[in-house]
Amino acid sequence: MIKDYKNPVEKTKLCPLDKKTYDLVPQGKSFGKYTKSGSRFNVVKQSFNKPITTYTSADDHVHPIKKRKLLFNELLICSSFPMDFKYETIRKARWAMGMSVPPFMVQRIALEIIKQWNLRN
Repeated sequence: MIKDYKNPVEKTKLCPLDKKTYDLVPQGKSFGKYTKSGSRFNVVKQSFNKPITTYTSADDHVHPIKKRKLLFNELLICSSFPMDFKYETIRKARWAMGMSVPPFMVQRIALEIIKQWNLRN
């Protein structure tokens, strides 16, 4: 799929502060409210019952039940990108996910526009 995508586990380790805070943070909430200084506000423990938060270059999407960041493949699924989509590098893939409207969302919008046009005719 991607030339430089070698070991996803290495990129999913939490920093020591996030490991310490993980059990305090409910699903869907930011780590910032549970740290003394309020830092780590951009780190969010994802929820199984809510859409994933906006993907940013910070790559701070934490798994809801495992003490780790989301795997790249999990981010692809959450962003509704096809698993076999071809990217040159992991960096370009992450950039594309962050800058794009999820394909499934675009499909749903397009179908709704077609439906509205058909109602007018």
